[in-house]
Amino acid sequence: MNKQSFGSKLIFPLMLAVVPTVAMGNAVTYLNHSVASNYKLEMNEATFAQNNIAKGYGILNKVMNGQYDYLSNQETDATDVVAVMWALFDAGVAKGQGYEQGSFVVADSNWHLYHFLRGNQEAASRHSSHLGRATKLTNAGHYGIDILGSYQAGSADWAPYSSLNPAYVQQNILPARKGTILFIPMRAGQNVGLTTNQVFIKMEDHGVKTWYGYAHHAWDFITGTCLGLGVDPNEAARKERVDKNIASLFQKMVKALPNAQVTADTGNAKDLGVRVMVAEANRLSTAAQGNPGFAGAFAAFSAAVAAKNYDNIGMRTGDEVIFTQAELQHSIDRHHGGQVAVTDASDWESDLGDVMTAAPQLTAAQNAALPAAPAETKGYLGTLSSWFW
Repeated sequence: MNKQSFGSKLIFPLMLAVVPTVAMGNAVTYLNHSVASNYKLEMNEATFAQNNIAKGYGILNKVMNGQYDYLSNQETDATDVVAVMWALFDAGVAKGQGYEQGSFVVADSNWHLYHFLRGNQEAASRHSSHLGRATKLTNAGHYGIDILGSYQAGSADWAPYSSLNPAYVQQNILPARKGTILFIPMRAGQNVGLTTNQVFIKMEDHGVKTWYGYAHHAWDFITGTCLGLGVDPNEAARKERVDKNIASLFQKMVKALPNAQVTADTGNAKDLGVRVMVAEANRLSTAAQGNPGFAGAFAAFSAAVAAKNYDNIGMRTGDEVIFTQAELQHSIDRHHGGQVAVTDASDWESDLGDVMTAAPQLTAAQNAALPAAPAETKGYLGTLSSWFW
């Protein structure tokens, strides 16, 4: 498969307004018209996409409700995870948050989605540069699933890698021509500003299990993440990176305070992202009453965050696409029967109230089966991967 075809206190009063509700249609429409040519669907690929979207919503419904049958084979594991990624992308498009490069965060209180991904027979530990500070604080592992197998252009289905189909070839059949899935479980905790467990998911162009994928993945990391080269400013992006202007304004606000009012949470806030910066701004605004320097910086920071018109502030690192469990279930329900989701004003209101809520005590089920230490890389060149991720 190639890149040309599938044959390859309320802090911000203004933010209480709903997120823009212009419906973007579905993933097929979006990928036909709203992305650069190298991400577009071709005419003969629409059936593949539509089939996977419909299948993916059905699987997601079972997964998120704890009804998925994990006693599946290698082929089913592969086809099911591809379908789920198409459904997630479609749900993001439906609320006006499609992308060419981006990531998802899904609230996963009982770790159902995490177990679905981690139990995949192609899932393996790997290094990555994403959510660095948060994963150090939670001691979370990073995992990847490369999409390996064979696909014939225009087919409605694909054949995953297995003993019956030994085609160990990366297939870019995920939305926006992605070929691998990175996922990270994020446990709820006050130290990371999360009140519910969630899973971070990023589909990427290249995996790490084939020579071709590994070489391109390393090149993309060095030129893009490290050097900032080859990044298209016009590219539709929904990444977890923190807006530099917001981070800078937060730092100006902190510098206006006496050192005694600054805590470890304040120091971590910029790296942990929007949810923690907003929570800290709330806390500090009370402590800094009567400080005119802080008041001006607070107003500028508040305006900058409000201008982003974020939803789900209490779960947010940067610009990623975020789903609460209720939102995702709502999208699943709307797609039963093959209907295309359309957003309305009641669905996507900004949720600011949970930003300052203390993390609840987690049940044994919620805490179960999370990695105890950062992952080691598996894939070509073995531990040399740590040089890049």
